[in-house]
Amino acid sequence: MLLLLLLAGCGPSTAGLRSNLAKGSFDMAVAEAQGDPELEDHLAAIVLERDAVENPSGAYELVTFLAASGAPGRRSLKVLEGGEGIGATLAWIALNRSSRPRGGKLSRLISDDSWDVRAYAASTWARKLDPQRLRELVLDKDPRVRRAAVFALAAAGREKDAELLAETLRLDPDPAVRMAIARKGEVLGKGALESLRDALEDESPGVGNAALVGLSRLGNDDATTILEDIASGRLDERAVVAAAALRSIGSETGARRFDEALGHENPGVRATAIVNLSLARIEDRRERLVEALGDESQRVVFIAASILLPVEEARGTLIEALAPIASEGGASAPRARDMLAVLGDPESTEEIRGEMEGWEEGELIERLRRLRGAPGLRDRVVDLLADERREVRIAAARCLLRSGRT
Repeated sequence: MLLLLLLAGCGPSTAGLRSNLAKGSFDMAVAEAQGDPELEDHLAAIVLERDAVENPSGAYELVTFLAASGAPGRRSLKVLEGGEGIGATLAWIALNRSSRPRGGKLSRLISDDSWDVRAYAASTWARKLDPQRLRELVLDKDPRVRRAAVFALAAAGREKDAELLAETLRLDPDPAVRMAIARKGEVLGKGALESLRDALEDESPGVGNAALVGLSRLGNDDATTILEDIASGRLDERAVVAAAALRSIGSETGARRFDEALGHENPGVRATAIVNLSLARIEDRRERLVEALGDESQRVVFIAASILLPVEEARGTLIEALAPIASEGGASAPRARDMLAVLGDPESTEEIRGEMEGWEEGELIERLRRLRGAPGLRDRVVDLLADERREVRIAAARCLLRSGRT
């Protein structure tokens, strides 16, 4: 029955793969797919699909990934949908994101006993729920549900929700929920300034930084004064974020202090400035990132390189910046080599090919995350779809399906 379920609705091109996997013959499935990129991608998707069935506790993450993985992912989701359990329900949601469920189905999904189902349904259709149901979801036990509800309430911008959002900003135990509200400071109504001032003292630095962004969105003199006071102090992470937020609204103080941060003697300050180039609305952002590739701090170089990695025009500059770090052989060398392999550098690719068999499971999984899209390593990653270790197979499948994606 399981084999029939796995074969249902799939074309003959993947029938052999599914048959081999159903028998546990991962090596035979890999042998059949090897050399055909389309089949390899489908095999990777099927590996994730099967794991979502066998390990329901991880289905949320895998279904979310498959939904963003093009045709192979959609095909596997259709098979998942025809099964049973949490994975089937999540797959149905993923395949029907563009339309609101009819009848009482959305209400049932939002009230499902499974936290994963509630969270996925809420993140998919929260903006289609009536305001009262949204306000109820702000109190859900699952922080993912609460985040979805908060995003939807904030997007609606109803004045009568301001008090609830302010209370949630103050009391919700999940920093990500508090951050989502703090960044949208204008939705907090008449008490926004006070709420954001309190959020600046939040135990989570991320919430405090989000409150700085929220203050810049209020557009009043009191909020601007708070930001200028912070930006004018010692240049630390908070001052840099405040300067970036000020610069985004045309403040001369913000522009001056942010420029100081970009050239500051402390590499941590420079790194924070590079991370916040978008927030500061720097017009020549790419040029600033290329300039940062020559920074004496490897931390700054890696941050800039990570942002520029998908930019084809920056390939030569990136190789020139990363090659010396890779050749030094220090603690940062593996990360530099991984980036170089993604860029197609043959020397780094060959080094990694020679090292892969000696990597322990943890390192292998971490490196696969970084090596997505490395053109010269695809065949080795395909081989890992037959690895006896489940987590390695999953990491390899994700690496393959992310190849060429940004």
